[in-house]
Amino acid sequence: MNKKTLMAILLFLIIVTAFIWSNSPEDYGSSLPPMLSPEIPVIDGEIITSKEAKFEVTRGYIIKIKTKKSFNQTVEFYKSQFEKTGTTISFHDVISEEKVASAEAAQGSTIIYLEIIDKKDYTLVIMAIHL
Repeated sequence: MNKKTLMAILLFLIIVTAFIWSNSPEDYGSSLPPMLSPEIPVIDGEIITSKEAKFEVTRGYIIKIKTKKSFNQTVEFYKSQFEKTGTTISFHDVISEEKVASAEAAQGSTIIYLEIIDKKDYTLVIMAIHL
C-alpha cells in the first residue's frame, strides 16, 4: 500500500469518526440539558437520566426524575405549571389504582410526553421532549 492510499484511508476514517461522534446523543448525567427551554416545567427532584434522544423525525431529550412529591402532587404540579405558560396538557390513562398517568403537551412545535409513576417511596417522572 502506498503512502497516498494510506493517507486517504486515514482521512476517511477520521471523517467517519467525526460524523458519528457529532451525531451521537449527548448525555447530561444528572443535569438538565443546557438548551432546555425554561418554559418546560421540570419538577424538583433527583435527575436520574438526562440525555439527548433521536426520535423518528426529530431530536429532543429524555429526562427521568425521581421526586419526593406524591403522585397526586406531581400530576397537579404539571397541570398548573403548563397552565401558567398557556400550554394545554392532556392527561390520558390516569389510573388511580396503579397510580400511573401519561400526558402530552404542545408548546409551539415542541411536544412533551410525560409518564408519571407512583413507586410508593417516590414518584418517577419520565419526560420525552420532541424539539
